[in-house]
Amino acid sequence: LKRLMALGLLTKADDPSHKQKAIYSLTEMAITLVPIMAQLGAWGRVWLPVSEELSIRAELLEKGGPPLWEQFMDELRHEHLGAPSRTPPGAPSVRQQLRAAYEAVVERKAEELRHIKTEA
Repeated sequence: LKRLMALGLLTKADDPSHKQKAIYSLTEMAITLVPIMAQLGAWGRVWLPVSEELSIRAELLEKGGPPLWEQFMDELRHEHLGAPSRTPPGAPSVRQQLRAAYEAVVERKAEELRHIKTEA
């Protein structure tokens, strides 16, 4: 964390609810890495052995392309920098979409495993 702060990717603030805790936030510099991280995830899906559970989020970011990356960066700016949210009220956040996709794959895999065990 110290190195990320020294590089300007994170900021640290005291947590008002607890003297021994700190709150770390992304900086604009870190938030603008979203497209790069999305591209690295897309590359990893092609060239590395990955499970569906761990690659589904990279797949969604790849398929969503720049519009989804921009939405994600806007949401991170809102959460970490206090910028106004541009996500329409009631619309699922990118994080919610990524989590739902992951949970759907995990549930499907668990159901497939239950089905295999039942047949055995």
